[in-house]
Amino acid sequence: MINTFNEKDLHHQIKQYLYKPGDQIEVPYKGFIIDIKRNDLLIEIQTKSLGALKKKLNQLLDINRIRIVHPIIETKEIVVLSSDDSVLRKRISPKRGDITDVFEELIYIPELFRHMNLELLLLMVSIQEIRKDDGKGSWRRHGISVINAKLKEVHEEHLLVDGIQLLKYLPDQIIHTEFTTKDLSSTMNIKMNRAQKICYCLSKMEIIEPFSKKGNLLVYRKKQKKSSK
Repeated sequence: MINTFNEKDLHHQIKQYLYKPGDQIEVPYKGFIIDIKRNDLLIEIQTKSLGALKKKLNQLLDINRIRIVHPIIETKEIVVLSSDDSVLRKRISPKRGDITDVFEELIYIPELFRHMNLELLLLMVSIQEIRKDDGKGSWRRHGISVINAKLKEVHEEHLLVDGIQLLKYLPDQIIHTEFTTKDLSSTMNIKMNRAQKICYCLSKMEIIEPFSKKGNLLVYRKKQKKSSK
């Protein structure tokens, strides 16, 4: 029986999606609660900040293989409810996610992703986000609160067992040459802030390295292997 106490539907539904016969659910383990324990593999579902797992990872990674499962929202249907829970309106969010969204979260644990026991399973999903016009939410949403999120569909799975696999989501012409964050931003048609996070993460993982400057910008290249003497 999966414990759903104080658990958003999205987290619970991903847990159900991942479940295999023989899995242990919500297992107390070395002072923590593990979402799914599959033999010697610990599976942690994190729908938001990966930084929230840092303490757990720091204490368990040296002795266990851990798989973080993180959904990336490709499409989102927004449903707004009234104070009495009747549907006021529905719409599809114009914002579409892509796999490079993961770098928004990896910035909190880039060094840990170098650990041989850590893997990352990215789920490309569609969700339904439930909002309520209760006057308690953000001013940006005019007081409307986000109260839940529900899984509609899992489109793809991407299992990363080594940080270097992240390079396959970046343009070849960038990775196999020298580049700046400006080059990455332009080639991928992404904001500079996203390009900076990508380079920060890959540098911390020792996958790329800065080796010179072009004006105020660092110039990066794929990390060179040290030649043996």
